[in-house]
Amino acid sequence: MTSAGRVADIVVASGRSWGVSYPLQAMNIVSPLQGFGHSHTHLGQLTRELAALLGDEASTADAATDEKIPALASELRHELLDHFANEEEGLFPLIRRHFPEQGRAVDQLQAAHDVICGTLVRFSFLAERGGKLSADARLAFARFETAYGKHSRDEAELLDEIARMLTPGQQTELEAALRGLG
Repeated sequence: MTSAGRVADIVVASGRSWGVSYPLQAMNIVSPLQGFGHSHTHLGQLTRELAALLGDEASTADAATDEKIPALASELRHELLDHFANEEEGLFPLIRRHFPEQGRAVDQLQAAHDVICGTLVRFSFLAERGGKLSADARLAFARFETAYGKHSRDEAELLDEIARMLTPGQQTELEAALRGLG
């Protein structure tokens, strides 16, 4: 593995296991797999910011926080959908093609995308209604947070395994597939 570290180390470096897809060159990332780890780190940062805002019901009573929560939820939703699209359209097909024995793990990660997106979209919708956040909104966020944390850990483990098996040619193929996604 490169000096930049394992994907799992990148994902969990901040203490919690969550992860704007950053351009690989800007992050000095030597592997597109590490780019997914960095993306999860950023997504985790946004998740923690939301969790902090939601952590104390009294802190969600002021107008400034009422504006931050829906904006942050929207940013997280957009970046998460972009991250998942890169996985589903670039990374997962490559894994299925070159490492068919990992197909079940990929299927589980992809199924988790639906749960994660559903809970985040629900939370974001409820947050955008304005006013005091409902118990339903808080529950949707808690479900998102739990599902996303597990998904990030599972994905990091799979990506570390794939990184050990990926040939230079397969890495080039993945880089080209990701560039083609825009």
